[in-house]
Amino acid sequence: MKKFLSIVIFVILTGNLFCQTYEWESVNAGLASGFSKDKNGFYNPTGGALTLGTAFRCNLKDKQLSPGVQFTFSVWDRISADKSQSYRQVAFVFLVTTDYNYTKIHPNFVPFAGIGVGASLMRDAESIVSEEHSDIIDYVNFKWRPGISPRIGFELFKGLRFTAEYMYLGNGNNFFNYKLGFVIGS
Repeated sequence: MKKFLSIVIFVILTGNLFCQTYEWESVNAGLASGFSKDKNGFYNPTGGALTLGTAFRCNLKDKQLSPGVQFTFSVWDRISADKSQSYRQVAFVFLVTTDYNYTKIHPNFVPFAGIGVGASLMRDAESIVSEEHSDIIDYVNFKWRPGISPRIGFELFKGLRFTAEYMYLGNGNNFFNYKLGFVIGS
């Protein structure tokens, strides 16, 4: 975590040397879907979940590369195959990102493709504490896991950002995230 924070601070402090403008995606909200089963065979019965996040980017001098940082939070339910046990999974995802912006198309429509690399903090599936007749599984530990997120999308009118990304968080907690963000700055 210390290494991640050091990278974030370095990006922000040295940004003025290379950045032409900054963007803050003050809030982005999305729908997560396509959850895989976890290692114990628990699945998402509703097929989806809501996500909430924020991102900060620096547009480099040529405006085509935008390195930055992203935070995403999501909660979803999981249930066993025989429906006798369930639990609520929580994920905090921290990523260092970079996007390539296709700025030559039109100033009000800017498609992009990028990737994020970082870590996720999630309840640890290996630390299940279960009572014999309980229908709830309690997770006692949170664990850091590597995260990677390839993504594509487009920005409209320098204010609305539509993103489709795949969040690979390990341990069966991978999902697609489709989100809408509101951008301040350009």
